[in-house]
Amino acid sequence: MGDRLQHLRTAKEYLSKAGCELQAESSVYETAAWGNQMQPAFLNQAWQVATAKEPVDLLAALLDIEKFMGRRRMEKWESRIIDIDILFYEQVVYRSEELVLPHPHFHERKFALMPVEEILPQWMHPVFHKTVDTLLHEVNDPLLVTKYAMK
Repeated sequence: MGDRLQHLRTAKEYLSKAGCELQAESSVYETAAWGNQMQPAFLNQAWQVATAKEPVDLLAALLDIEKFMGRRRMEKWESRIIDIDILFYEQVVYRSEELVLPHPHFHERKFALMPVEEILPQWMHPVFHKTVDTLLHEVNDPLLVTKYAMK
């Protein structure tokens, strides 16, 4: 919702303030909405960060950023100002009510795989034991994902 590109920039600034050092970032990609397709296209970008935060503490920081930016969680797959997910945390496999690592749908979503493949193509999924590059070539996701023309 709103100025999608500016929301990505703002979230990246807040990440830095939350103790995350940006190591790499992908291009920005545009994708039709996944799940609820009756909404505008989304912009997606992958960021590799270094942080001393444990995964649950990192999730709490990301949720704080979303809330501070104006995100309100009302319905699943609704339009939103920002959505920041932890796709994976090194090779950690973790499951709790609040967080599952790696993200349980990462390997099914081209809009997540393509940006990550750009910056970490050889990262090995600790459950499937496949690289991001391999997962991207195997994904069965029909949604079109294109590089966003920066304005």
